[in-house]
Amino acid sequence: MTDIVEREKTARQIARTQASIRRKHRALKTHAMESELALEKHYQPIVEPLKQLVAETTEIKQEDNPSLIVTAQPWSNGGSKWKQK
Repeated sequence: MTDIVEREKTARQIARTQASIRRKHRALKTHAMESELALEKHYQPIVEPLKQLVAETTEIKQEDNPSLIVTAQPWSNGGSKWKQK
C-alpha cells in the first residue's frame, strides 16, 4: 500500500515539474520572438537600404560576369552561394 502512495506522489511531482518546464519554455520562446520583432522594427531603417545596396551590387556583378550565378540572396539565412558556369 505504501508503495502505491509513493508512486502516486512521485507521479504528481513529475506532472508538476513537467508543467513548470512547459511554462518556462513557452515564456523563453515568447520573449525571444518579442526581442526579435523589436530588433527588426528598430533596425529596419538601416537594414532595408543595406538589402537594396546588396541587391544592386549583385546585379552589377552579374552584368560584369554573366557566367556568375547567384543562388541565394546574401542577407538570407542560407548565406550567399556563388557558382561559376
